[in-house]
Amino acid sequence: MAEDAGYWMIQSSIFPENTASLRLHEQAGFRVVGRRERIARSQLGPHAGEWRDTVLIERRSTRNGT
Repeated sequence: MAEDAGYWMIQSSIFPENTASLRLHEQAGFRVVGRRERIARSQLGPHAGEWRDTVLIERRSTRNGT
């Protein structure tokens, strides 16, 4: 749908321990492009109140922006 809408790239950030989400995104054509240090602050769970790193992923269109 992103390509049909004319987007050439979509990005997301995922906590590094969320390996299931990272695998799912990889299967959908995303790739890891970096790690953002202390960029997200957890509100709930065992990391509540902590600043966290995230893995930056992206998927680029093969049709748009070339």
